[in-house]
This record gives sequence, C-alpha cells and structure tokens, in this order.
Amino acid sequence: MKQPPFLYHKAFLSERRSVALYLVSKLLICSYMFEIREVYYRQMKNPKSYQDAELISLLMNIQYGMDKKPEELLLSEDEHVNKIIDCTKSLQEGEQMLSEALYIEKAFVEYFIKEVKSVPELHRTIQKIGGIASTMFEILGEYDLEKTPKEECEYWLRFFQNNNPMEKVTGARLRRLFAQTLDLFWETFATFYDVDTDATYDFDVPLQE
Repeated sequence: MKQPPFLYHKAFLSERRSVALYLVSKLLICSYMFEIREVYYRQMKNPKSYQDAELISLLMNIQYGMDKKPEELLLSEDEHVNKIIDCTKSLQEGEQMLSEALYIEKAFVEYFIKEVKSVPELHRTIQKIGGIASTMFEILGEYDLEKTPKEECEYWLRFFQNNNPMEKVTGARLRRLFAQTLDLFWETFATFYDVDTDATYDFDVPLQE
C-alpha cells in the first residue's frame, strides 16, 4: 500500500484553517488550469469551434477581468500550443506549491483533478469561478496568518466578489465551494492512499501554517 508523505486527517485541518485554505486554493487553481487547458486542446482539434471560444472567453473574463469576445479567441495552431503550454506551466506551479508547502504528491493532485468530474456541481463551479475563488481563499489564508492587513483583505475580497463578468461570487457560494472541495479531498485522499481520514495520528513533519 502506498504511504502518503504526510498522513492528513480531518481533525488536523479543522484546527488549522490557514492550511485548509491554502490546500483548497491550490487544488482549485490546479483543477481550473486543467479545465482551461482541456478547452484549448478541444479547440485546437476543432479550430472553428465557436462554443469552445465562448467558454475560453468567459473563463478569461472571469479570471483576469478582461472583456474578450469569442471571435478574438479563434486562434491559430501555434497560438493554441502556446496557450496549452501556459496552462501546463500554471498547473505544474500549483502542483509544486502543494508538494513543497503541504507534502501533497503530484500523482495525488492528478487523481483529485480526475475525480472533480464525479461531482457535477463542483465541476461546474470550478469552470466558472475556480480561478477567482482560488485567489480569494489564498487572501483569506494570508489574513489568517496576519500577512495581509484586515482592510487590504476586505478590499480585495470585495473587488473579486463584484468583478466577475458572469455573476457575483457570494459568500454562500464560496463557503459551499470550500466545503465541496475539502470533502472531495478527504474522499480522494482516503481512496488514493487507503487510509482512515477520521483517525488521528502523531506528526513528525512540520507544515507551514
């Protein structure tokens, strides 16, 4: 049986909100970049796909506050390749951060991303607000660690809440996304490593909080 580098259990994260926020933030950005990359792959195979161009423009507008129209994203093959490379790089950066800060293996992240589709509501939410939500959870984690002043934290949370081109990112929706992502983490962690995440263990690996 494969042993995890760090044996997480629910009580551990429930007592360390900043660690849970960081974990969810990075799992979301990895899943989100995977989704964008998949869209670019599909569009490269069918370069005249207006439907995929619509989805890409929506994702970019949500994540970066742009005002891209689908017609602008009917890219050449070389442009698609560059976009796929960019998405892959962002995904790998997220995987590396999870590995270095929380001892989460790349293979587990890949398994988690694959399992996101088994939760349709979570999958749709990640497609729509995964990038923004990742940033917001990271800001909350930095506030918990007193790295970001309260006023600055509130300013950026309001900014991201109100600057989603498709819909407002409500507190209730963020809480549900956080809970669903964490639930899937526990489910996949228990399955991937065949461990009991309700049990408690002694720790010998210091995590960044």
